[in-house]
Amino acid sequence: ATETTSALLICVAVRHILSGRMHGWLAGLIVGLLVWLHASNMVLALLILLLLATQLKFRDLLAAVGLSGLFFAGLLALNASHFGTWVAPVFFKYFIVGQSSLYAAQGALARALQAAMGFFFDQEFGLLIYAPVFALIPAGFAFLKRQHPHSFWNLALFFTAYFLFLLTFGEWRGGGGSSPRYLVPVHFVFAAGLTSYFAWKPRPLS
Repeated sequence: ATETTSALLICVAVRHILSGRMHGWLAGLIVGLLVWLHASNMVLALLILLLLATQLKFRDLLAAVGLSGLFFAGLLALNASHFGTWVAPVFFKYFIVGQSSLYAAQGALARALQAAMGFFFDQEFGLLIYAPVFALIPAGFAFLKRQHPHSFWNLALFFTAYFLFLLTFGEWRGGGGSSPRYLVPVHFVFAAGLTSYFAWKPRPLS
């Protein structure tokens, strides 16, 4: 699946954003590739550009926007040639808005709550069922917030924006893939929480 590649690109972007050493061409390449890889990356691609707007010089920011724009234009042209429409029909299957009457009857809020709980606690698809060690993440982030507040807020922004976007998905389970598939692009956030926990509590859990 494209989520693993997306995760690697996002890690590179976040590392450069936190260090303040992002280059315009690299930002444009990352954002452009994210847009091509999966529809769920749209919000992260936009967030990366917004954060870089406060860091990059105007020339570098223009290069980033221009290069990512070329990727986006290429994607639209590809959709138009293959599907006869600018936006591929498969794009709409992910979201609650415009879904069948079943989704409409259940209500967007109910679906979002179900997805929020399912991502972490579902017996078949939940993150904490697959990897219970991630239950230590909140404690790790509490430590990270005290020691490195800048990193904490940047990571929290990435996760919150992406997770809220995921809650609009009509099919949060990932279409039968290994679960929780859609959380893979933000696993670096979970890794930061675990790393902070073990830095705070270096003794073995036993």
